[in-house]
Amino acid sequence: MVKVFKKLIEKFIPHKRPNLPFKEGYWIRVTPVELHLDHKTAYFIGTQHLKFTQPEVDELVKSLNDYLKPEDMQLHVVDLYDWYLQSKKPLHVNLGSPHKLSGQDIRALFALGSIEWQKLFTELQMFLYHHPINQKRVSEGKPQITALWLWK
Repeated sequence: MVKVFKKLIEKFIPHKRPNLPFKEGYWIRVTPVELHLDHKTAYFIGTQHLKFTQPEVDELVKSLNDYLKPEDMQLHVVDLYDWYLQSKKPLHVNLGSPHKLSGQDIRALFALGSIEWQKLFTELQMFLYHHPINQKRVSEGKPQITALWLWK
C-alpha cells in the first residue's frame, strides 16, 4: 500500500516530490473546501477561491492534527490545497474528485463513507466552523474552510 501510494504521488505530482513519511498505514488525499449547508441541501462551493495563506494552513493543520491524534490520524501538507491524511485504521471513504463538483448538491456523496467517517466528517465541520482561523476569515469577509474532502 505504501509503495503504491508513493508511486502515485510521484506520477501525479512529480514536480512537488513531497517528503511525506511513508510509514505503514492508510493514506487518502484531502482537499480543504467550502460547503454551504442548509436543512435540505449541501452545496459544494469549491477550494481555489478560498485563497488562504501558508500561515493559515500551518495553524489550521496543527490544530487539526491535535484534534485527530486520538483517532490515530495525521494530516500532511504538500501545498496549500493538496493535503494527505494518514491513518492507522482503514479509511472507508472516497468522496471522489472535488474538481467537478462546484455548485452541485452533494448530499448523496456523504452516504459513500462509513458511519464512523460520517460522524468524524460532521465533527470536523464543527471544529473548522469554530476555529480561530475561520472566525478571523469571516470577520475579514473571506470564505471559510468548512470541510475536508477525502478522495483518491
